[in-house]
Amino acid sequence: MRKDQPSEARFLGSFKSEKVNQTATAELGGRRQTVDPLDAKPLLVDAPSKELFANKSSQEVDTFTANFDEDNESEIESEIDLKSNENETLLELPSESPDAIQYIPTTPVWQRERAEIVKLRILKELVFGNPKTIKRDRKPLKTKSITADGNCFFRSVSYFLTGSEAFHGKLREATTSFTRENETALHVDSQYLNESRMERSGTWATDREIFAAASVLKTKIFLYTKHGEGWKWAEFRPVDDSGTSRESLYIHHISQNHYEPVIKI
Repeated sequence: MRKDQPSEARFLGSFKSEKVNQTATAELGGRRQTVDPLDAKPLLVDAPSKELFANKSSQEVDTFTANFDEDNESEIESEIDLKSNENETLLELPSESPDAIQYIPTTPVWQRERAEIVKLRILKELVFGNPKTIKRDRKPLKTKSITADGNCFFRSVSYFLTGSEAFHGKLREATTSFTRENETALHVDSQYLNESRMERSGTWATDREIFAAASVLKTKIFLYTKHGEGWKWAEFRPVDDSGTSRESLYIHHISQNHYEPVIKI
């Protein structure tokens, strides 16, 4: 099975695969500089670097069996951490530390504001744990089961927005439309847009689509994914930071071939 990730960039829009040095390229002070987002400041890049996507091939869709029952969603919903863990000690680490990130989950207010952007109807209001600082390598405790059909990233975002994964098609449409309208900011061209088949249901999302989704919703997306020998949280920021929400989305890149929303850290 081919992994659910772009062939060149692993995450953060500019991490290369393990066969290449894992670095990221960022524009700093008007000049291009190579940094490792997990080991040095800044911890993120604002947009994927074009050269890292050269020679990217179209991705075929693999499917595998997922034990997911749409009628059982209310039971899954009950697993959401509705109360803060009073016994948990928050880490005293600065938000910019390469060893920590800020966990600020979405709220019903965020749902209403962001669902309006893409004209979606909220089916369930979601409440997660309280904001806190966590270690960058902290593994999520629980995720929501998502159908594995090549649409899992968009299904995950749909769940955060509406309480249901059913609107993945609308989110794919909004994301691909944003990509076409912002080719320069996302460092894509018509060849990628035509060859990736990203507008088709079942086509796996790449780093570019994660950046585009973050930009459409004006919300940072944190992805728990493999980096070197371990796993860490990588951060995707909107290409335009203006109006970015305080809340963020947290998604687990399970086995590097499937995305699921994190419902408990």
